[in-house]
Amino acid sequence: MNRAALRVSGPVIAQGDAGFEAACATLLWNRLRPERRPEVIVRATSADDVVAAVRFARAEGLRVAVRSGGHSWCGAPLRDGGLLLDLGALDAVEIDGRRRVARVGPAVQGGAFARRLAAGGLCFPIGHCPTVALGGYLLGGGLGWNSGAWGPACASIAGIDVVTAAGELLHADARHDLLWAARGGGLGFPGIVTRFHLALQPLPRAITSVTVVHALHDAAEVIETLADATLPRELEVVAILGQAPPPAAAHCRDAGGRACIVGATVFADDATHASDVLRRLLHGRVGTGCLLRDEPQGSPLEVLGDATAAAFPTWHRYLAETAWIDAPPRDVVPILATRVRDAPSPRSQVLCAIPQASDAFDGAWSMSARMLALAYAVWDDPADDDANRAWHRELVAALDPLTVGRYAGESDLAWRPAQAEASFSPSSWLRLEAIRRRWDPDGTLHGWF
Repeated sequence: MNRAALRVSGPVIAQGDAGFEAACATLLWNRLRPERRPEVIVRATSADDVVAAVRFARAEGLRVAVRSGGHSWCGAPLRDGGLLLDLGALDAVEIDGRRRVARVGPAVQGGAFARRLAAGGLCFPIGHCPTVALGGYLLGGGLGWNSGAWGPACASIAGIDVVTAAGELLHADARHDLLWAARGGGLGFPGIVTRFHLALQPLPRAITSVTVVHALHDAAEVIETLADATLPRELEVVAILGQAPPPAAAHCRDAGGRACIVGATVFADDATHASDVLRRLLHGRVGTGCLLRDEPQGSPLEVLGDATAAAFPTWHRYLAETAWIDAPPRDVVPILATRVRDAPSPRSQVLCAIPQASDAFDGAWSMSARMLALAYAVWDDPADDDANRAWHRELVAALDPLTVGRYAGESDLAWRPAQAEASFSPSSWLRLEAIRRRWDPDGTLHGWF
């Protein structure tokens, strides 16, 4: 490798350099890190650095992997060989409040972005975890807050500045097939986005949340009630099968300390409307026969992610998988509840989301179903790796016969690469692969595993 030919302003760290392993260790948020290693890491400080790094990689016959924020569950940025392009310094934010648009770098974290927007009465469907960077989140689809009303976050991408696999910087708008691919194409996107142009929303003035805790054995009935209900698009509901909060824990000993925690959030402009929506939700089975129910409270978007951040602490070990499921919850939830009860780590959990139908848009994102199950193994001791890995694999295998698709943004594609195709409709998959062949015919970018 002719390292002298790599003319970038950012740091360059190659295998054999002091600090290379330390650099690899800081690239990922998940402490369950793969053993894969690139030949060289380039920390870009500008779009020009990205162009130079891609051209260098092509000249040297190196494939390129990309990191925005390092929040990939399966460690997608770390590949064997080639050049790892770290975009962590591309975190500029420009907000045009009058036109309700923002131009952001791929390393901007969702929580920080939400706070900047809220100061001007604006918002964006950021991810539920505030430390997720926008680059991988948007390309993966971005199933974030209030997706029933706002759609997946990738629907709000109005344009991208992208470096192609040929090392050319261009802008792609709605007339360009690269923008279509950026709207949910995930690891299959055949380029490197250096800036996103995003459409913003007015900030709802009365975002209101409520939490209800049920016994684990009631989970199937409660979730079936949610799945069968006609919910307003501005109401987001998720049921978490996991560790019971302390006030309810004494009632959950027979379930290993686990419970069914229902979280409901209304994205409303009017407090009276928000109260009416939650009152209707809680009038039936969801709000009765419960172990614990708090009072509805105002929950600004920029702080909604605090609970998620607490549930998924930094520097732990994680496995994640998702399953779109059309089967009735009564056939699915008992499988989940039984396995959650027996999880080796108390932090492990399964989220059952009831998606709302959102407006259609032109993009690669194309998978949905009656329910989305998100299974997470969470632990911190390497000595427990085998037990937690076995538990998670068994849970996913139990769901496989009921699964109609995956969510590319949170699927372990390093474990089962063939699952990439299951994240798209057949027609979208064929179109995405055709775009990949057009824009990266030589396979310069690592892309799918």
